[in-house]
Amino acid sequence: MLRYMSTKPWQPILKQILTQQIEAQKGLDQFKELIKSNPKDTSILGRYSGLLYHYKAFMDLPEIIEQIQNAEPESLLIPYFTALVNLDLGFPDETVKIFNKMQAVKKELKPIEMLYKALLLRRLSRPLEALKLIDTFLNTEEGKDDLEALLEKIQLHLEARQSKEALDLANKLLKDDPKNAEFRFYKAIALRGINETNIAITELTILLSDITDPKRKGLIYLERARCRPPTDLNGKLGDLDEAKKLNPNHEVDREIIISYYMGNKMEESDKLIEKLEENHNINNDYQMLLIKGSALRYIKKDYKKALEIYKRVSELAPGPLKEHFNKQIKVLEEKVKH
Repeated sequence: MLRYMSTKPWQPILKQILTQQIEAQKGLDQFKELIKSNPKDTSILGRYSGLLYHYKAFMDLPEIIEQIQNAEPESLLIPYFTALVNLDLGFPDETVKIFNKMQAVKKELKPIEMLYKALLLRRLSRPLEALKLIDTFLNTEEGKDDLEALLEKIQLHLEARQSKEALDLANKLLKDDPKNAEFRFYKAIALRGINETNIAITELTILLSDITDPKRKGLIYLERARCRPPTDLNGKLGDLDEAKKLNPNHEVDREIIISYYMGNKMEESDKLIEKLEENHNINNDYQMLLIKGSALRYIKKDYKKALEIYKRVSELAPGPLKEHFNKQIKVLEEKVKH
């Protein structure tokens, strides 16, 4: 039986926010009241900072970070949150500088510092390191059965392509709280990861009838589109159209392009990717680069430009795919020669 609760006064509030039993703003207001009574408790200040970061309330973070600094000048929460915000604001180089500097600090991490260092590691695409740290945190008295850490762990398993482990943890959480939408959402993503897409679609369809928040609903439509096979292009595009109405963002636009490409509609995907490039840098997105390179190769017959892009794709692609792209590069090199 997962505990979720502790003697700490913020735990019940955090659980209600994370499981969407209360509106986020109401929960944040309750945290503010706790901080008034405990202005130097870095555990409360850290959790509140984490929530502000999660809800992108960056304007409120400097004040809380200053409070942490006043309470504990040497707290590593300060650089970790600073690094996370820099990443979200589009300054990844600054984030890496801060992170590298903190790696050199020889200081035993407090449990709350472990939690947010793990979040930073995840954002830096280092899920296996983050998982080790989360497990260490969960084995501390403060971290035992911590709901925020358990949700973070599911996401880390998914990012590390450990879908079975993510599914097992989601099912464990659902056993204690079977109606929880957040756990069910991650269960569906894990099911997609083990190719149980029909079951995942069923789970997401049930969720759509229960969720009213537009942004959350948009995310569910996006995920359901990802579960549909490439042959169901109309179904994919229908879900993505709903997602775009409810929660327009770069990920939805990206998924529309992939859907057209996988549905053998390369010309449509190429037109959309040109539009996407007007507002987004795709130089580090191997899937978008692959679609662009394929259009140059098969539609425009510009093998020289296609070769340049395929080389970049090979650099960025996950390990198992590199050999495939390297073979394609050799084919394009021969075409360029002739």
